[in-house]
Amino acid sequence: MPSLVGSEMCIRDRGMELSARWRANRQLTLSGNLAALSAQFDTLIEAGGVSRIGNRPTNVPERTANLWADYRFDDLPLSVGASLQRVGDMFTDNANSVRINGYTLADAYANWQASPGALLTLRVRNLGDKLYGTWSGASAANQIVLGAPRTVELTARLDF
Repeated sequence: MPSLVGSEMCIRDRGMELSARWRANRQLTLSGNLAALSAQFDTLIEAGGVSRIGNRPTNVPERTANLWADYRFDDLPLSVGASLQRVGDMFTDNANSVRINGYTLADAYANWQASPGALLTLRVRNLGDKLYGTWSGASAANQIVLGAPRTVELTARLDF
């Protein structure tokens, strides 16, 4: 973050989040959320007298949304699911001169209850293998942390 020597910073934000969950039947559950945020600097004069008043703070998307679907089979110890995540654009610096594009990701999973105390999960994250930025570094406004590429995970949870 640029030097704030001799200055004060005040951020004003307002937002709202809505979430819902619907159990369509014994097997299928759908859920999701939406968030909208408006954040800006009310007071920020950086070194050299540069005003950032009215700009959006770094790493703050104005919109996010998530959807999930889960399905449990009646006759099998199996459940499957999928999710969509949408994150809006954000900026890497107080000047709002470098923007990270928003992104949409899809994930999927399958759970197998192998026994009463053993659960196996196969999960695929970022199904579309999308290249996306998730965050910018505090010390270098032009550096962006990239999100994970398509990833396949197999996990086992054992209860003792």
